[in-house]
Amino acid sequence: MIFRENVYGILKRLNFIDEIIREHEPLNVLDVGCGTGNQLTIPLAEKFSGIKFTGVDSDAQSRESAKNSNSLQNLKFARFPDIGSNEKFDLIIASEVIEHVEKPEEFLMHLREKLSDNGKLILTLPNGYGPFEIMSVLNSLLHIFGIYKVIEKLRLYEVTKAVKNFFFGSSEPVLSGKADTLAISPHINFFSYRQICSLIAGTGLSILQYRPRTFLCCLFFDKLLRGELLLNCNAKIADYMPPGLNSEWMFVLERGRSRDSAAYSRGIYARFHRYINEKAVKKFTSELQIN
Repeated sequence: MIFRENVYGILKRLNFIDEIIREHEPLNVLDVGCGTGNQLTIPLAEKFSGIKFTGVDSDAQSRESAKNSNSLQNLKFARFPDIGSNEKFDLIIASEVIEHVEKPEEFLMHLREKLSDNGKLILTLPNGYGPFEIMSVLNSLLHIFGIYKVIEKLRLYEVTKAVKNFFFGSSEPVLSGKADTLAISPHINFFSYRQICSLIAGTGLSILQYRPRTFLCCLFFDKLLRGELLLNCNAKIADYMPPGLNSEWMFVLERGRSRDSAAYSRGIYARFHRYINEKAVKKFTSELQIN
């Protein structure tokens, strides 16, 4: 499989996880929220044939697509409830998942319990107040107020197609046009760097490593940042930016001192952002059914 970088730092994420696997040499890996498996689970299992991989996802359509794409003996796809209650993992990957779950503190605590004694957890997520999420607010508002209908009437189909991909949770394709998920699942959590660090500590985990993923991404930057040089620069410049200015974050976590859960509280901005995201997706889904 040949991957190329995009504005979402897909290649940088894959390389980062590759490094962690080589460093810690896990015997088994669990990918939570694996989607179709095209951008992480399958390529990682292909590269590390001696490691047992399990991909789990709550979306039946994505899970079925993953199963149909898989021919590897060291990889299986399942529902999370199908994982044995006593089964532990040396490495758990939760990439672009925590922003979708209703109770993120319970989510992290549950993953912590699935770690082996020296297990590691890779957590990647968007900066809830970074360039990506700020642009997503604008995208949602433009859709809610019908601006994209005007775009469509003007026959700007490339822009309209990009909007549809955005609302369906699919990033710009990097592997033969295959989407990373088939689920329609808007973001409902929007973390600042301080909030996610507090949540991590509050759920009995500690940060072993932090690395930024990408600086600018979202619909309009998809169109502006083209070509290998610009895309690689966009991923590289994030390494020199403060966490609060980047669009995406990556963490390696391990078991820390056990503490009571620090519940995530959505502020006014987060509640507003969640509301318009859900409203935009509902409107978009309704229009698809009519058409």
